[in-house]
Amino acid sequence: MTDDLKAWKRSTAVRRFREIKANASRAGMGMSDMRAARAAAGYVDASADEVLRWVREAN
Repeated sequence: MTDDLKAWKRSTAVRRFREIKANASRAGMGMSDMRAARAAAGYVDASADEVLRWVREAN
């Protein structure tokens, strides 16, 4: 996997994680980080653990 693809996966996963959490919050539904990570992971073919690690590193 090229570095560009890795960077895209990482940034897309973090962005989707944040969007999913924000949308759930606006709808008045709480969502755990793990559940949001699983949803975001599906967009970029990654594991939920990878997404959570990327989100933590991005903050």
